[in-house]
Amino acid sequence: MQGTVHPGDIVEAHCSRCGIITGHVVMVMDGDSIVRVECRSCGSVHKYAVPRAKRQTREIGPVTVKSGENRRNVAKTAMSEMLKPETSVQKKIQKDAAASDKTSSFADEATWRTLLLQHDTDDPIPYTMSGQYRLHDVILHAKFGRGIVQEILPPDKVRILFSSGTRLLRCGAK
Repeated sequence: MQGTVHPGDIVEAHCSRCGIITGHVVMVMDGDSIVRVECRSCGSVHKYAVPRAKRQTREIGPVTVKSGENRRNVAKTAMSEMLKPETSVQKKIQKDAAASDKTSSFADEATWRTLLLQHDTDDPIPYTMSGQYRLHDVILHAKFGRGIVQEILPPDKVRILFSSGTRLLRCGAK
């Protein structure tokens, strides 16, 4: 779903300030997943919250009502099962995936350290969304820390390697 989204694109998200699902501008991405958005209604910047209607729920099979059971109670129980968090097996799979991500982030961190040693890091450029950057510029981001510009994606995006991994961020168009 999020694989075709880029910083600057407009997506629907739940706004924590407005309390409704509304249009948001994608501000920060981590790989293919949206991290932070800006509400087009109130202007607040917050974590991306998938609209409840678009959240995936677990499917359950047909529900049978046994003799003496109340249909409404059976339906309510089935709905609560459907909305319950994932099973322990699914959680383990997610933990294993997160562990492999950590392994790749260690490799990213090693690359990041090597690149920092190769480039002038005494005076990093503070990151702003309107800033214009060149390849191998050392950036100082408020949240992610020091980063190195790895790729410039016209017209207004830049891929930066931080110690925590690579981030695709907006920048000023040249």
